[in-house]
Amino acid sequence: MSFLETHSEIVQSVVLAGPAIYKSRGIVDYIYKLLLSLGIKFYPHNLFGIFVKLAKNNKKTPWLESTLKSLFPMDLITPVAKGVLGADISHTVKSPLGADCGVILWESKRTKAWSDSWISKLKEDLRSAKANIPAIVSDVVPETAKSGIGFVEGIWVATAKMAPALAMLLRKSLLDTARERAAMSNQKEKSALLYGYVTGHEFSQNVEMMLETYKEMQELITKERMAMERSWKLRETQVQKLMSGVSGVYGSLQGIAGPALPNIKQLELD
Repeated sequence: MSFLETHSEIVQSVVLAGPAIYKSRGIVDYIYKLLLSLGIKFYPHNLFGIFVKLAKNNKKTPWLESTLKSLFPMDLITPVAKGVLGADISHTVKSPLGADCGVILWESKRTKAWSDSWISKLKEDLRSAKANIPAIVSDVVPETAKSGIGFVEGIWVATAKMAPALAMLLRKSLLDTARERAAMSNQKEKSALLYGYVTGHEFSQNVEMMLETYKEMQELITKERMAMERSWKLRETQVQKLMSGVSGVYGSLQGIAGPALPNIKQLELD
């Protein structure tokens, strides 16, 4: 509701300008930029052709059906046959890749007075059709929709002139919702894949392999340390034997030569 109110001036400038304004390509380009500001992709020549096509459309085709088909040629616009319970038109919104993004249920009224019973009936039709968004297009609208578009008890209501603008905005909301839903679905799929991998045999085997490698490396380090310690101990013993031998030789020579033998500082007591 707030989005529509925020862009009401743009919406009205697009729809209420009248067919004559589309004779000017410059103005059509301006309207194209307005549509882009709404996030709706349209080409000026296509937009111009839409109004030409509407003017030449077969009079036997209901105006709302022909308008929706002209605006959204890729969508599935299905009129409800006369005598069949339900709304007038089922509008299935298609993504650029052709995926179903949701259903807008349209009810068209050409009467001189508004009836609140239309609201409850369309809500029932919405539940029966399992559609997403209900909308009523009427020549006469309640006070809450006097601006041309309104939200009445959970139902979108628009005048005939504002119906194309409402259709564009409702369609965009379904496309955006479908895009977000697809993104969330991808996240859930990735989470499921991750959970499946972590709880699977491959992950546990990889962890076991890494732990075994760690254990082997630790054992190798311990063996190397023990080998080095043995080598150090052996060298230390050899050094002690060497020093003991040197001391013994020096002591013997000192006993023979007496004071004439020079002193060796390393062999003296501190």
